[in-house]
Amino acid sequence: MNGPAHTPGHNARPPKRIASGAPTDPESLERHPDYREGWRLFQGGYPWEAHEAWEDVWRTLPPGSAERVLTSALIRLAAAAVKARQRNRVGLEHHLTGAAAHLGTLGPKPVGGILPMELARWIGSIHHEAWLDAGPDEPGPIVELPPGACPGVIG
Repeated sequence: MNGPAHTPGHNARPPKRIASGAPTDPESLERHPDYREGWRLFQGGYPWEAHEAWEDVWRTLPPGSAERVLTSALIRLAAAAVKARQRNRVGLEHHLTGAAAHLGTLGPKPVGGILPMELARWIGSIHHEAWLDAGPDEPGPIVELPPGACPGVIG
């Protein structure tokens, strides 16, 4: 992406994202272009934009499916990063707790190329002050996930 990441209440919302229109097959979620784009954006410090990409995927997944629960967790994780950019500690902690809770329901098997327990463990290790220090005019936080947390999606 070019330019600053969107921070609600601080700068203009980016143009409406156009979803790829690719059908979402829960069995191959990790190959879906919007899902992968969400990861690219999130890791690059664009959490608002990542949440928009993941919402496009979430809407098409079967209710109650593990893939939809995972995507909900990712949306909450991105929302936590947005709240951090707004220096909103309560919002940051609320969304991190929600993301970890969603991931905790998924068990040890990979879902969407993610090892939910590893991602939940990583969320628990996030240093909140570092996330809150990311300024609203700069991408951040830049996310570096632990090796093995997202086999097949990241790396």
